[in-house]
Amino acid sequence: APSGANASREQNEGGATISATEFLSVLQAEIARHFDVQGDLQLALTREWRPVKLPEGKYTIEITEYPDQLKSVFSVKCRVTVDGRVVGEWPVPLKAQLIREVWVANDRLPRGTIIDRNMLGARKVDVLRDGEGWLPTSVDLSGLEVAEGVAAGKGFTRKDIVSQPLIRKNQIVEVTARKGAMIITMKAQALENGGLHDLIRVRNLESRKEFNAQVIDAHRVQVFF
Repeated sequence: APSGANASREQNEGGATISATEFLSVLQAEIARHFDVQGDLQLALTREWRPVKLPEGKYTIEITEYPDQLKSVFSVKCRVTVDGRVVGEWPVPLKAQLIREVWVANDRLPRGTIIDRNMLGARKVDVLRDGEGWLPTSVDLSGLEVAEGVAAGKGFTRKDIVSQPLIRKNQIVEVTARKGAMIITMKAQALENGGLHDLIRVRNLESRKEFNAQVIDAHRVQVFF
């Protein structure tokens, strides 16, 4: 049984043919739906098209076999029927491009740079050829910063960005230490960056003792004994 839905139904007079343009249009719609494609899918045949002659009646083009995943080169198996009668069934080799608009850096962005929209440009890439790791422009990069240096013109990947830390390395923070009902406060130096609820290493400014504390806001950490 075909795994794709009916792709096209039209009434035709005897002797009509299916053109390459029409055939590819049907395949593109079905493949995009099957793989839930995000972006502009473009298909091309890898061999010369021979128009399919049809008897009179309603015809249907359907894909009966799909590849496991979408690639730059793949094939599908297609069936054409007229009024429920099979006219032909063939493997169809295809070339594909999946174009997405992705974020790129306008200029070199050093590590720790807080990302602003004005720092970003957009570029269209074929993710089937270049990989799907690039961040599409549908992803909001506000509230993030550069994890490692990003070169001018380079596309962003998820490893290039991190959430802005509430507390930064070398920042002086207030430590709240709790032991039962007793609460002690002291000053310490953060030894690493940390986001909300992260455990980070800090150093007591007086005793120079190092210990772990949990980030509770942009200026304070807490520790329990």
